[in-house]
Amino acid sequence: MPIHTANADNIKQAAKQIKKGGLVAFPTETVYGLGADARNDKAITAIYQAKARPRFNPLITHIGDLAQAQQYGLFNDMAQHLAQQFWPGALTLIVPRQADCAIGALASAGLPSLALRVPNHPTAQALLAEAGCPLAAPSANVSGRLSPVTAEHVAATLPDIMILDGGQCALGLESTIIGCLDDRPILLRKGAIARQTIELAIGLPLAYLPDTEEAKATQNNKGAHDKEGAARLAHNMEGAQLARDNEGAQLARDNEGAQLAHNMKGAQLAPGRLAQHYAPQAVLRLNATHILAGEALLAFGESVPPPHDPNNKIINLSKTGDLAEAAANFFAALHALDKQADKIAVMPIPNHGLGEAINDRLTRAANAQKVD
Repeated sequence: MPIHTANADNIKQAAKQIKKGGLVAFPTETVYGLGADARNDKAITAIYQAKARPRFNPLITHIGDLAQAQQYGLFNDMAQHLAQQFWPGALTLIVPRQADCAIGALASAGLPSLALRVPNHPTAQALLAEAGCPLAAPSANVSGRLSPVTAEHVAATLPDIMILDGGQCALGLESTIIGCLDDRPILLRKGAIARQTIELAIGLPLAYLPDTEEAKATQNNKGAHDKEGAARLAHNMEGAQLARDNEGAQLARDNEGAQLAHNMKGAQLAPGRLAQHYAPQAVLRLNATHILAGEALLAFGESVPPPHDPNNKIINLSKTGDLAEAAANFFAALHALDKQADKIAVMPIPNHGLGEAINDRLTRAANAQKVD
């Protein structure tokens, strides 16, 4: 389907598509989302099919405001505080589902928790209002590939989906995800709001739950996991287990407290935690200090190595070393370089502030290209 300018008439047409159980790609301030009525199990299934997304990977549900979110999820004091501080905006909260939650279980990958976000984008808000329903909306791309920050990025991999074109996404990185299953909030995905910004707002450090590969590294290099964080993630409101089946990792409680067990086929508590994700077609070489023959360069800062030859394509995320600018340009730059080179060298990105989220995506993208 063609790309449609995100005007009032096209938003109405998109809402009709959603009401009929169809899919619509739409812009947010983070990345473009592939939206469907979150209450419609067939529509949710269509999202997974269109993206070739594993069904153990839950979806973020977009809603209009906190009051609507509380119809579907249980918000403790910390969750309410975070929502009041950062909504509308690039923060997703993982909360327990209400007992009568109308959002399809498939959107939560069968878990008793729910990922909720209020987007800060006029087109997203207008579509939510016109459709009159919560929108389950992961990134509008084939699963595991570069996230789309323009309508053209969406059309390149999902050509049969109606796309509302709202221009390039302002923040350029997916939302930060915080688990609020107990009073201690836990960072589940680094994203467009820096960890330090959230910690400053709540007045305490975020616990961090390693995903599968990070958990292995923690065990090998630093000892035990954050047991407190794992224990709190295993907490639930009614004594229900946060459990996966035999194909997935199990997050369960036992007589001595919570136990976090991972395996590579495991269901995810939040999206964006797969070890292999966000990958371009080109091969990435991280922390590069020079350019090799045939490589493009994803640069950062003032000191850029000279090209190996005149054909080396170079895009600088931020010539001034501004991490917010780098984040906003990140996926657009990778999309552009991916069209022009088979190999991309990536200069070191400082690992603080939004640099943590950029490096998280680079590491997962590079992991997706490793061959055993």
